[in-house]
Amino acid sequence: MSMTIQSGIKNKILIAQNKASYIENAPAEMLHGLDQQMDKNEDGGFYFMDRIWIPLIGDVRTTIMDKAHATRYSIHPGADKMYHDLMDMYWWPGMKRDIATYKYLADANLHVSLEEIKVDKSLHFIEEPIEIMDRK
Repeated sequence: MSMTIQSGIKNKILIAQNKASYIENAPAEMLHGLDQQMDKNEDGGFYFMDRIWIPLIGDVRTTIMDKAHATRYSIHPGADKMYHDLMDMYWWPGMKRDIATYKYLADANLHVSLEEIKVDKSLHFIEEPIEIMDRK
């Protein structure tokens, strides 16, 4: 499936790249030399291996992951599928790790409600005894 970058997201990316370029030595420090392998495209954006670079500035990375997670073509994709869908167009350092973390936090089955968490006066967790059952 071929995906294209929506103009609204692309504008946010270009603005974030512009802001990141104003931070002194930010790309060089964060990218460990990979910034020298980036090309500036005719749209003014920085690309790494034909994928647009998504800086940490702003909330663009989360927006991209939110859109990918909510798309009707990827009904709650796993982290690997989501990464493979996004890696053709976008790039940032630690992208696969960030997507895996996002997927972990987005999975409602892994969340524990606040009512289920019990702490004592010293804010230590109170563990409830677990009954161990024999297998038959």
